[in-house]
Amino acid sequence: MAGQKILLGCTFATIFALALASPITISNSTTTNKFQYIGNTEGKIFLKAELIPAEQYGVTWLRAVQICSDGGYQMASITSQKQDDIVAAFVTGTGPDSRNWMWIDGSNFAAGGNLTVWSSLHTGQPLTFFNWVRGRPVSPATAGARQCLRWSSNSMEAGWWDIDCTDKHNVLCETQVSN
Repeated sequence: MAGQKILLGCTFATIFALALASPITISNSTTTNKFQYIGNTEGKIFLKAELIPAEQYGVTWLRAVQICSDGGYQMASITSQKQDDIVAAFVTGTGPDSRNWMWIDGSNFAAGGNLTVWSSLHTGQPLTFFNWVRGRPVSPATAGARQCLRWSSNSMEAGWWDIDCTDKHNVLCETQVSN
């Protein structure tokens, strides 16, 4: 073990396996949730939280933040087209687990619900990359509680939606690649 880099409690060999194989489940002893590796680019590793049975139909945005944090990660902040493409490849996949709706980092809480100012919860900085679906974000007159970001895919389009934070969806987390 001497001289080997450790990432997420894994040896270099395990991280190498992460880069080559998918899906891989990563357990973290500090939480009951497990995390499925979905891809990495630009120094970030993206993970889908595998929700415990009591939460199998999704969680609120704030609970998603907590799940990522409890696992030692943060909510996924998508800051480039390359990162968005990795998420899109996973989210638009087929399967029965409704993974096509995933919470991501970004809200307009700091701007008091202003639809033109979206910020990262983790950095507090305004988001500079977006992949809004047609018609989003909604107009201020109909916005209501749509203050959180969800990456969604349906039969007609895929991308970012402004959604009520109390809706229940799956969770997308990230961590930084350790040097």
